[in-house]
Amino acid sequence: GKVIFVPYDAGSVGVFDPSTSAFVAVDISGSVSGTSKYSGGVLAPNNKVVFAPLHASAVGVFDASTNAFTAVDISGAVSGTDKYWGGVMALNGKVAFAPYNAGSVGVFDSTTNAFTAVDISGSVSGNYKYIGSVLAPNGKVVFAPYVTDTVGVFDPSSNAFTTVDISGAAPGVDDPGYGVFKYWGAVVAPDGRAIFAPHAADSTGIFALGEYADGDFLGDAGGIGDDGQIGRASCRERV
Repeated sequence: GKVIFVPYDAGSVGVFDPSTSAFVAVDISGSVSGTSKYSGGVLAPNNKVVFAPLHASAVGVFDASTNAFTAVDISGAVSGTDKYWGGVMALNGKVAFAPYNAGSVGVFDSTTNAFTAVDISGSVSGNYKYIGSVLAPNGKVVFAPYVTDTVGVFDPSSNAFTTVDISGAAPGVDDPGYGVFKYWGAVVAPDGRAIFAPHAADSTGIFALGEYADGDFLGDAGGIGDDGQIGRASCRERV
């Protein structure tokens, strides 16, 4: 029942007990240092919280029952800064990290502390690719497009990665040297569709994946009808 705060610049994990309003800062400076360390956390089935590595060269694992912190080195698998932005727990119990600047999807097994970098450089390139992810009804992970012109779809059961082209469907703000900023984060609607929060896009992104055969994306070309249903524009790729 406690709240765990993921350390971005802080040298500690914040632990807050809502029942008593007590706050504890658990020092982790002996295990990991620097700024922009982690960018989100995921609660694993074993009651451990897994931190997505942004600048840190280690996955952070925090045991909420003991306040113990472990830094799992991943420098041999992925390097650089701004690696992953957020993650999601897959149905197989592994955490999938959304690729921001990394050329891979990060997959972390909290039961064994094993990390795998699944190469996606043949499907999507560049920096600032995705920010945030959600688990679709069919068990696939959907990555929210930040600068890239695709929605990323990752199958944790096979480590297969595909992209769905949304170029032209999600106008945003073009920042020279960076790209066109679109969406920041996502949630799953009650009907199973992924809703992308607009950062600089002039639309809310709606992506259908699950009970539908195709991956469908709705950008500024659609809307909600009088019957409360969301209109959708079909993309070209089956995912």
